[in-house]
Amino acid sequence: MIKFFRKIRQRLVDEKRLGKYLLYAMGEIVLVVIGILIALQINNWNEKQKELRNEHSFLIEFSHALEYDSKHFMGNVNELERQLKIIDQLILEANDSIAPVQEYPDKLGYLRWIVFFRPIAKENHADEMNQILNQEIKASIIDYFRAEEYVRESVYEYRGIIIDKLRTFLANNGILNSMSVLEEDIEIRTNSMIKPDKLKEQLKTEEFDQILFETRLKTFEAKKELQDLITRNQELSLKITNSL
Repeated sequence: MIKFFRKIRQRLVDEKRLGKYLLYAMGEIVLVVIGILIALQINNWNEKQKELRNEHSFLIEFSHALEYDSKHFMGNVNELERQLKIIDQLILEANDSIAPVQEYPDKLGYLRWIVFFRPIAKENHADEMNQILNQEIKASIIDYFRAEEYVRESVYEYRGIIIDKLRTFLANNGILNSMSVLEEDIEIRTNSMIKPDKLKEQLKTEEFDQILFETRLKTFEAKKELQDLITRNQELSLKITNSL
């Protein structure tokens, strides 16, 4: 093809047909420009397809992380509900709202437990947000991350009450059973972690009453925020699925 065009140019020069030669040269330039533009369009299309594939792969991986986090949050809620049940019983008994309990429920040791808030969606994928081309999905993920940070703060406050207040009070008043830590079975260890008689001695004290107040408040708040985050998680997952 190049050889063919070279022959045409040479014939025009030999025939001294300068006007036609210039017109031909301009046409050749136009053809070259058109070829470059077509090549750029093809390259842009290829790049766009690559970006779409990357976005698709990212959203699939992110959806799997959201699913994992949802199960993690549900586990947190179940643990908090178990803890709230024990706290509520103690508050009611301390305020003479129910008859004194002769035997406390199994796993009384859950009173001093804490939940661990460890979502992976943001931790594993926050740095890859530039791969998202769908601006609506991107904005929804950013909003979800903000909500997640709010829950993290709520869980942090809850953990602070349990660790700094409740656990310290239980230890200072001899309510913890040191022999329980020798048990390898977690069920047995949890059931025997707290001495019921020592707990009853402190049940109506003002200090324990105030600690139970704060513990109940922060535990319920953490549970409520986690439940709301589960709803947000599921809504975001559905939105991403529909976009794929």
